[in-house]
This record gives sequence, C-alpha cells and structure tokens, in this order.
Amino acid sequence: MRYIHWTLLGAAAVIATACHTGPSAKSYYGVKEGRGIRVKLVVGRKERKDGEVLEVRDSTLVVLGMGCAVSFVPFATIREAAFKGINPAYEKGWPTPDERAELRMLSRYPGGMPQSVLDYYAQCASATIDGVRPPDAKAFLAIAKRETSRYQPLDSAIAAGYRRIGGDIPSLGEHWVHPGLVMSGPIDPARPSVLIYTRTPSGPVLAGVAWTKVLGSGDPYPDEPVGRGAWHEHNGSVALESLPMRHDHAGRDATEPTRVAILHAWIWIENPRGTWVADNWALPFVRAGLRADSVAVEAAQALSLTAPGAVDYYTRAHTISLAPADSARLGRTQAVIAAAAAEAGAVRAGAAAALTEAQVARLGAIWAGLQLRLAGRAAVRPNGEPSAASG
Repeated sequence: MRYIHWTLLGAAAVIATACHTGPSAKSYYGVKEGRGIRVKLVVGRKERKDGEVLEVRDSTLVVLGMGCAVSFVPFATIREAAFKGINPAYEKGWPTPDERAELRMLSRYPGGMPQSVLDYYAQCASATIDGVRPPDAKAFLAIAKRETSRYQPLDSAIAAGYRRIGGDIPSLGEHWVHPGLVMSGPIDPARPSVLIYTRTPSGPVLAGVAWTKVLGSGDPYPDEPVGRGAWHEHNGSVALESLPMRHDHAGRDATEPTRVAILHAWIWIENPRGTWVADNWALPFVRAGLRADSVAVEAAQALSLTAPGAVDYYTRAHTISLAPADSARLGRTQAVIAAAAAEAGAVRAGAAAALTEAQVARLGAIWAGLQLRLAGRAAVRPNGEPSAASG
C-alpha cells in the first residue's frame, strides 16, 4: 500500500514538473484563439480582405469573411498579410513556403475543404445577403424574372441577339450570351447578358440567367446585387471554360489584364443549394424528365451521363491534357464512361416520375465507381462485381 502511495506521489511530481517546464500558453506554437486563425490582407489595388483562414492551397489562400462569403485569394495578388491568433512569427508579412506548409496545418481544413462545405457557404452567403438586404436582392430577382419571361421560347432569345456558347453543361446548362450586354457597363436586372437553357424531352427550357462584368487587372468582383462572394470568373476561351467537371469559384490570377466575372441566378429552375450558387444539380433531373425531389449530387452526376453528348463531354473533360497521339488512352476513357452511362441509363429507364431512394443510391454508386476507374484504381460495380482498373 505504501508502495502505491509513493508511486502516486512520484507521478504527481512528474506531472507538476512537466506543467512548469513545458510550453506555456504564451509560447505554445499553435492557434491561440478558439475562432481560428484570422488574417488581414491587402490585395491588388489596395482591396482589403479580413476573415478566418479556412484552407491554405498551393497557390491560393481560402478566407471566410463576413456573411459566410468565401474568398479564394491567389498568393500572387497579395500585397500585405497580417495574421492573428497564431505564432507571432507569422503575424507580419507573408510566410515562406516552409512556413506556409505549417500554416496549412493550423487552418480549419488542413486536408482540404470538401465541396459540400463550399456549397454550404455559398448558400449561406446568399441567405445572409437576402436577410440583410431583402428589398435589394429580392427586387433585383423579381425584375429579372418579370423581364426575362419573354425568353421562355428560345426563338425569342435568338431574335433578341443571344447566341449559344458551348453545350448543355451538366450542372450549368446551355449558355446563350448577348455580346453587346457582356461588354456593357451597368449590371441591369432587366437585361442579363446570359440566358441559361437546358434540353428536356419536350425541348429547351429556360432555367436561369446570369450577369457578367469585364474586370481589369486587380479589379475586385462587383458588390451588387448580392455581394462579391456569389461572383466567380472566366478567363481564356469559353470552350475550355465549359470543360471542368464542376464550376470553380476559386477564380484565376487577378493580375491578368482582362477577366470576366459572372453571377448566376436560377430563377426558372430552382437550385436546391441556393439561387445564387453556380452549380445547379437539379438540371440533370429536369433533362431526364424527372422530378428533383431530393438532389443528391453524385446521383445527379451519374444521371447527367445519360444526356445526349454527355459521354463525349466527360471524355474531353478527363482527357483534355492528353497529347493528340494518345488515342488509345482516350478510347479507354471513353469506353469506361460509356459503360457507366449505360448503367445510369438503365436506372433512369426503370424510374417513374421521380427516383426512389434505392435508385438514388444506385446512381451514386455508379458515379463513385466511375471516378475510381478513371483514377486507375479497381472499383466495385453497383451490382457488386469487381471491375478492372483502367489506365
């Protein structure tokens, strides 16, 4: 018993010594505040950004600002940076690459922010803006809906000068652009520079609208009508911009001479993730003639494989960086995508007006298996049979 007593006293002494000889609250390396790392940035032409560091990417800092607005700030555009709540060595100036790696581990998402989180913040930003400035945002949308109702027939849009750019993109629809309005200055709710249609069994249907703003080097996104967080941008040819598997809000290098910012509004086909969120995964359901009662993204992605031209679209999206001579790999990729499209088509053929929970799960499994096969790893088909990995 006395042995146990002295053992406990010894352990207590060791713990007490460690408490006094280890790092103190002031000298501890990690985050000091419960709210995370705060940063103040000066970007481009003295534009200021303030918020929490969500993620540190190889070339971009992801910052959560006021009202759920997420900013993707390229390192090349940052002129000044000051951090709070972490090791004082980072609090002035921009960290070195080694320090940046350490900073990444102290951000909220050191392993990378999931797409579902980005979707949440985009929807939250939209809802917050509507809550803070309801007359402005809601009136803007009401005018847009009233004035664009005339374009329900696609022929009327063509007659008004809108021209198609690219195809019917899975979550973005078919963009019809008015060149004159793209280059005009003001953002007019009655005159959107882009009309968005999607192809359905009964013909093209107006799904939404978009506004554009031409930006110079270092220019920030517009504040109107719902704040900068809802805008994203396009650089380069529209053909290349239409190929990514999902729309990217991260932006490009803000120092480029000319950029085109764009703001989507889904005022004719509701976007379950928010009116101002760019990707609308209800569109594949509408194209298939199905009700979008519950939009699971992976199920919608698999369903998008069944649309006309989708196999070619996704093949190009996955092989755009291949040399033209690598026709063998292109052919293998197309065959893998076509097989997944056939599986998704079988699910769609067995559906009524809306998908059942089992059908939604099956479609999600088809899409997940396709991604594994395209990545060159063995996958399990939805029917439980193993599939060969494809390179």
